[in-house]
Amino acid sequence: MEKISGGHAVHITQSGTAQLPRPHPNKQAHADASFLNPNRLPAAQLKASKDQRQAVNRWNRYVIGEDYAKEAARLHPKPKECVTQIQAIPHKAPLSTIKPKRCRHHTRSFKVTAHASDRDKRREKNEGFNLLRTVHESERGRLREPPPPAHHFEVSLEPDDFTEEKFTLYANYQEHVHHDPPDKIVRSGFRRFLCDSPLRRRTRLLKPDSGAEAEGDPGEDRKEQKLGSYHQLYRLDGRLIALGVLDLLPHCVSGVYFLYHSDFEKWSFGKLSALREAALAVEGGYQWYYMGYYIHECVKMRYKGDYKPQMVLDPESYEWVSLDGEFRDALDQRKYVSRDIAQSLVDQTRKRKRVELGNEDAEREMNRTTEEKANRQDTNELEDEQAVQEGTRAENDLYTIPDSETAADTGLSLLELGMPGVMTAEEVESQIDLDRMKIKVRNRQVNTEDIISWGQGSIEDAQSIKGVVAEFAACVGPQLAGEVVLKFGR
Repeated sequence: MEKISGGHAVHITQSGTAQLPRPHPNKQAHADASFLNPNRLPAAQLKASKDQRQAVNRWNRYVIGEDYAKEAARLHPKPKECVTQIQAIPHKAPLSTIKPKRCRHHTRSFKVTAHASDRDKRREKNEGFNLLRTVHESERGRLREPPPPAHHFEVSLEPDDFTEEKFTLYANYQEHVHHDPPDKIVRSGFRRFLCDSPLRRRTRLLKPDSGAEAEGDPGEDRKEQKLGSYHQLYRLDGRLIALGVLDLLPHCVSGVYFLYHSDFEKWSFGKLSALREAALAVEGGYQWYYMGYYIHECVKMRYKGDYKPQMVLDPESYEWVSLDGEFRDALDQRKYVSRDIAQSLVDQTRKRKRVELGNEDAEREMNRTTEEKANRQDTNELEDEQAVQEGTRAENDLYTIPDSETAADTGLSLLELGMPGVMTAEEVESQIDLDRMKIKVRNRQVNTEDIISWGQGSIEDAQSIKGVVAEFAACVGPQLAGEVVLKFGR
């Protein structure tokens, strides 16, 4: 299953209908490892930061050019904003004495405000940022001509098929941005990693207001939504300069990978692509935008927390929690953090400050803290090691499942690990028709039951083809299992 496990399966299990969070780790073994936090962002609520807004505006100015901006302003003047209708308001004038006027370009009256603070002005500027309008502002077909812009910029969504043009861009990115040796950058690796996903492309109809699937033909009350794996291509003057690899799932846009040509490294394409993919989620009727895993210890991955409101999956309650200041601060102190642990650290900090300020009562209370309470609030490595050895759950319902390497070495099937988000063997057998799952063999699509060795293994035998297929089905859930086409081999 190298094609799946090495490519899109991580994103399927993270952002599909059958979410697969990382199980509670063996904390002793986890002490030297980075923790992967699945994260997601409600696309319609994205609040772009100042540097994110600046990145997209700077790119738009580069594309259209100064000459276009000046000439277009003369040829196609925009109506003045309604707020210009009131320029002179007496200092501290009562609002009741100011009568709002109707703007000659609009039929609605504007809201009169006076003497806004600098903070209010900044908030008003942020709220005035229109994500959908701004990301498309410099695209060919969106600009009014004449005059011609400095460059022609186009973005399109296409099937994730392999082409030499895409591979050339990939090779440049891997060599000059990731510094991979040229002899390690091969077509087969690119094809296996970022092309020909097992997710089947299709479209469905949605009811715009509810986001629920609809039947019938597209119309005013229905719109088409793409599903499957796609490449989002960025072209400047006809040249392919960047490429985003996306999985479009029923409720989310999942960013698998993004690459750009080294000639455009200064243009902050990471920010441009994130805003554009979030915009795609809003326009396409997808609720969430997934940016992959959040790894706090990896400095290069922390940027995902800058896109707000960002949410991460609590590894203990399996609820989505806000990646706010307290949670992020806790990640600076611990590799493994849950909401309860973060709150515990906050409480400890407050107690320590009270003690430092000379609050004797607080200090006496801390001295009375029992060893049992300390063990419950803090990670006790000895207790966790014993729990793992005994194969039991701790009182706080932590799973003591072996880490992935240990599970692989012992030959355990995912169906035997009891991982949250992964179906059990009984659930797979009762909800998924494994015999009818689709598989591609030598460019021919067949059902799994057509394979000669299919009946020789069991679903809990991780070494058999039936066991491998069963593991995949258990991870992605019944809906995706019935739609994807599996492809084995390199």
